[in-house]
Amino acid sequence: MTGKKRRAENTVWLIPSVAAIVCFLLFVNLGRWQLERAQQKDILFASFEQQQPTAAPDGLASNESVEKSRYQHRKVYGRYDSAHQFLLDNMVHDGQVGFQVLTPLILPDQQRALLINRGWIPLVGSRQNLPQVTVDSGLRQVTGRIDRLPRAGFRPGPGLTMARQDWPRLALFPTASELEDVLDYPLFDFVLLLDKREPDGYLRQWRPTVMSANQHRGYAFQWFAMATAIMILFTVLSWKYWTRRLRE
Repeated sequence: MTGKKRRAENTVWLIPSVAAIVCFLLFVNLGRWQLERAQQKDILFASFEQQQPTAAPDGLASNESVEKSRYQHRKVYGRYDSAHQFLLDNMVHDGQVGFQVLTPLILPDQQRALLINRGWIPLVGSRQNLPQVTVDSGLRQVTGRIDRLPRAGFRPGPGLTMARQDWPRLALFPTASELEDVLDYPLFDFVLLLDKREPDGYLRQWRPTVMSANQHRGYAFQWFAMATAIMILFTVLSWKYWTRRLRE
């Protein structure tokens, strides 16, 4: 084999070699990132279980952020707006379709209200006969965890059912701004998950609505497996290639 032909083959072999190394490093880093996410979720779930409602700080800051305060306990004071409640539709528990009840809590010391998620109730019959979710509107203390409004990967329509104008209003994965449009006051852009010990609530089995640590570990295993497969394949092909070159 001439020197020119050898150099040409080496150049051609260099391309898949670089590609294999790049893919290997990429998959390894993706696996490591998934393991880091798993560790973060372990900490999140442990914190969720360890937090005690009795240690909840009072009130909400005007610039309270769900990104920084998610799942933290808060203690707030206000009056339920029983006349203007929302039923989050298509909320499933143990395979049964139902609603999560959102009730605005008017905060005397704030310029807006806070949505309290009072828990899950089943759908009985049809949506033409919605359940009664009335609650006393006297001044009260409420304790719960800060969380986002439920989100959907795809929402086929608007967040509120406009065909129904009476209360409670049906809502399908709404945003806070969509709920504000039918209220006379602004809202915080997050909700408070009512603690189990609080009165006037429904079924409350709150858990972090995020991917579990074991799911992240499963994805990490897949990335590491792909990196290993690439290196095995590259090693076998390299051995065959250089064995043939040495024979020539």
